[in-house]
Amino acid sequence: MNALVVILFCIVGGSVAFPYNMCERESERCYELSSRGQLRGMNYLPTVEQLRVMCPKFVQYIDCEKDLVKTCTGKSIEEVMTSSNRSLAEYASQVSGYDSLTADICNENSALHRDYAPSVECVRNVVQSGPPYECGDAGREAVKAYLNSTKYDQNEEDGPTKKCLRISYSIACFVNRLVKSCGESAERALVTTLQKLRPLADSEYACTAEIGLVLRGAFFESLTFDTEEKKRLFQSVFEMLAGGILNV
Repeated sequence: MNALVVILFCIVGGSVAFPYNMCERESERCYELSSRGQLRGMNYLPTVEQLRVMCPKFVQYIDCEKDLVKTCTGKSIEEVMTSSNRSLAEYASQVSGYDSLTADICNENSALHRDYAPSVECVRNVVQSGPPYECGDAGREAVKAYLNSTKYDQNEEDGPTKKCLRISYSIACFVNRLVKSCGESAERALVTTLQKLRPLADSEYACTAEIGLVLRGAFFESLTFDTEEKKRLFQSVFEMLAGGILNV
């Protein structure tokens, strides 16, 4: 998996799609306020100076999404997050995650901003200079080896189990690579972002609670690590993606 796919977790100006056609026009208005095009030109990693310029746009986009929820459902984000409608609840959870991330990364006094600011240039270099598919290839091989030792149908295309294990491994691999090059502040910034955007990870990467048990249990135990630090990082990321408590 290209490292930039992992870095997509770190963007503030992403976009989510409201799951009701009746609000399509309002949803399109919010989409137009998102900053995806600009962020793409920055490799999804704005510098501190660029962040200062873009943060008001991020806030405007999030406010639009929150207003959209209120207008189309008559309920607040918090109420919709507990809706029995799974698509609607996931959407609200994603908006809430973006809102929390925006508030933190745009606040120069927050722990996330203080970790992001000194790390962003190093992270940019890692993304641009490293082998783009190294972690993705390693993830595929690790999942293949694990599934060969089980009764899992290897002929199944990229089903939920394969997808969750493969992408989780790739994310952990990238975090490990990032920490080796950029240090603990980069680790904290990425981990905090992953925590805040956990609902997006759940919906995109098919890591259900059941598969999460495999991820943090049998799959993790099938892996070998050349250092204890790498083992700690993988376990920490797997725990978070599987719904556990992340220990940094």
